[in-house]
Amino acid sequence: MINGVNKRPKTSLRSVDRGVAYRTIAKRLRWLMDFERSAEFSIKRWEWEGRKLYAFMTKRGLEMDEHYWHYMSDVDIRQRETEAQYAEIQRDGIQAIIEELESGQYPSDA
Repeated sequence: MINGVNKRPKTSLRSVDRGVAYRTIAKRLRWLMDFERSAEFSIKRWEWEGRKLYAFMTKRGLEMDEHYWHYMSDVDIRQRETEAQYAEIQRDGIQAIIEELESGQYPSDA
């Protein structure tokens, strides 16, 4: 975005392309969830991969709901021991989004 203007036009995905995009998003979200719990976890790498996912979605004109945005922006909060319950709520919500994407449904399509 430059000066508040999105220079990339929103594109319309054909149904075949949508299915591939949805599965790719699901795969990347699952990777983020797994990486977050791994011994190799680093916030810097997680945020880098999250930005790559956002770029993938933006290029295809896809947006996600509020739960997705909270998950993507709260990785540091989920790492706090005092926020274990909040972290689990976010992970459960993302798991539901992953399942929708894997079944060919886009969460904002419902």
